[in-house]
Amino acid sequence: MEQSSSKEHLGIPKAEFIEDVAGYMEKHGGDAESVLRFLDTQLCRYNAMNSNLNARRAYLRNQCPELNKTLAMIKLLEEKKTSQDDQELKTKFLLTDHVYADAILDSFDSVGLWLGANVMLEYPLDEALDIVNENLSHVVKSEKSLNDDLLFLRDQITTTEVSMARVYNYNNVMSHRKFEAPRHGHLGFLPRKRCKRGRGKIKAFPKDDPSKKPHLTGFLGFKAGMSHVIREVEKPGSKLHNKEKSEAVTMIETPPMTVVGCVGYVRTPNGTKQFKTIWAKHVNDGFKKRIVKNWYKTKKTNAFSKIASRYGNEKELEKMKDLMKKYCHSVRAICHTQMVVNSKKQIRSVHSKRDPIMEFQVNGGTVAEKIDFVVGKFEQDIRIKDVFNMEEMIDVISITQGRGFKGVTSRWHTKKLPRKTHKGLRKVACIGAWHPARIQYSVARAGQKGYHHRTEMNKKVYRIGEKENMKTSGVTESDITNKSINPMGGWPLYGYIKNDFVMIKGTCGGPKRRLLTLRKSLLSHVGSRNAMEKVNLKLIDTTSKKGNGRFQTTAEKKAYFGPTKRERTVIVSAGGDKTV
Repeated sequence: MEQSSSKEHLGIPKAEFIEDVAGYMEKHGGDAESVLRFLDTQLCRYNAMNSNLNARRAYLRNQCPELNKTLAMIKLLEEKKTSQDDQELKTKFLLTDHVYADAILDSFDSVGLWLGANVMLEYPLDEALDIVNENLSHVVKSEKSLNDDLLFLRDQITTTEVSMARVYNYNNVMSHRKFEAPRHGHLGFLPRKRCKRGRGKIKAFPKDDPSKKPHLTGFLGFKAGMSHVIREVEKPGSKLHNKEKSEAVTMIETPPMTVVGCVGYVRTPNGTKQFKTIWAKHVNDGFKKRIVKNWYKTKKTNAFSKIASRYGNEKELEKMKDLMKKYCHSVRAICHTQMVVNSKKQIRSVHSKRDPIMEFQVNGGTVAEKIDFVVGKFEQDIRIKDVFNMEEMIDVISITQGRGFKGVTSRWHTKKLPRKTHKGLRKVACIGAWHPARIQYSVARAGQKGYHHRTEMNKKVYRIGEKENMKTSGVTESDITNKSINPMGGWPLYGYIKNDFVMIKGTCGGPKRRLLTLRKSLLSHVGSRNAMEKVNLKLIDTTSKKGNGRFQTTAEKKAYFGPTKRERTVIVSAGGDKTV
């Protein structure tokens, strides 16, 4: 049996199944590592054979349709020849890939066959028919033999893997604990404690490209809520190509930011240090409230009172700009979002009247161009469309939703102890050895859960909305109903979006009303299909988010239910009849 099997599956050695592991280990010196190394090498050889055989089978499967087409064409020419019909045969002639030319055949005595390596020979029809039939039968026979070899090879791979597992388990009696009870929780996010700030901090900016124009690399926004969209997938080769797909999206309201300062940084042996700051002539009260402590107790403050006199002089301003242009290597703009405009809150649900302030690095152009760009934007509004573009990949830096003090089961997702455990079961059974008399940092402990600083990368921008077009911000090419991006009844715990907004794919950290920091991506997405894919939105869902929404707009709801009792009363009263 072994000889016939080796002849039938030539070149594939038969794997040995290790039934008696102890005897096999004694036979090979009792060293488990050398045995596992030998079995691993054998498994690698089997996998290499498997990939080669699969490639050969794929090649043969592509050959069969081509040979069948050639055979059908030769038979067609034979029929034309035997019919003795003088009618010409019109066909298309392949010049190069995807390029054809019209051709007329008037002679059916011979045919040219490709032999490979850019060689074509002319044969009579009967000889060509024999050659193609012989090649087709050879391909079918080879494919059948390959299928048998692959089945035999898969059996050897399975046998080798089982043998490796038996030897490994024999050497490590408790090795299964590594797989059945791995450690819980990621140590890369330590320490898990409350964030100091209530907003995301940009710790790295995108790489500067002097060939581009000066531009900001980030923006501030407030999380409004989530909805879903239906879009048409444009991904050739995928099963979803040209099909509709439902995806979750997050709405972020982004009121305009005001530029009030320009900061220059220089390189020092101890890292990047601040060199100089240029301020705008005037800053509003919301900005001062964020800077000055106890604003409500201070009747009159001197904060930023000398700015106008200091920077009102053009000579002083030019002198500071020249110093920054000479020594600085990077420039950042100090921006803030105006929470109160004309004694009216921008976002009603966000209770703070203090403006959030943040520095954003300016990329593109030379240092002098960057400084001129920032100074030229002083006391002007910058909108979200000036920073980000449609279908761009961005990063979202946020503070996650706080969940308070939690135990190890909730915080680290450790396994609960058995039901009858003394003094509680939502615990870690052993927190370490007696000596050293310390608890290691990697042991799960109770503590703060949530309100952590997190950065989520590669969020695709599906839509950037403007305040002026808010009434039609929810319209798509397929859904032409005039509707706003706001759902019926508004966003739960937020209200209505009334300023510019950005719609991103998927979720982001933090609850509603949380301040988010949006940043340009640090990575290049030239080779990413998801980043380069066009976004074709079919529908943006605007049903009520406070229950099982049925209607996209109020007009649709009225058309379905008809006039209300109050409206019917008004209609009847207008007709002169007082009874309802």
